[in-house]
Amino acid sequence: MKKFFYLMSLCLCMFMGASVLTSCGDDDDKLVINPGTLQEGVVEEGNTIKATAVEDGVAYVITAIFDADNKCTSFVQQFVFASVAEAQQAWAAFQEEEGIEEEKVAITGNVISWDRTKEFEGMPKNELSREIPSLLEDF
Repeated sequence: MKKFFYLMSLCLCMFMGASVLTSCGDDDDKLVINPGTLQEGVVEEGNTIKATAVEDGVAYVITAIFDADNKCTSFVQQFVFASVAEAQQAWAAFQEEEGIEEEKVAITGNVISWDRTKEFEGMPKNELSREIPSLLEDF
C-alpha cells in the first residue's frame, strides 16, 4: 500500500510540474504607441536632439545622437501611426518606393523606423540642428 501511495504522489508531482512548466506562444501584441500622446517640437537633451511633428494622426519623430565632439553618430526617423493596420499599409508603400534599402527600414507594431545614420554621420550638431526643422516641415 505504501508503494501505491508513493507512486500516486510521484505521478501527481510529475503532473503538477508538467502543468506549471508549459511554455507560452509568440502571440504577444505588438508595441503600439498613440501618436497623439507625443509632444510636438524640438528638444535637445545632452547629446540627443529629438524632434516631433504630428499631422493627420501620424507622428513624425527624428532622433539624432551625437558623440563628445558633437558629431552625429545616429540619425533615425520614425513614423508613428494610429494603428498597426495603417503602419502596415505605409510599410508596403515604403517597400515599393525606390531608393530605400530594406535593411534601413523596419516596422514594429505601429511604428516604422528608418535609419539614416549613413547620410548624416559626422555632421556637426549645430549644422544638423538647423536642418532638422526643415525636415519636420517636409513631413
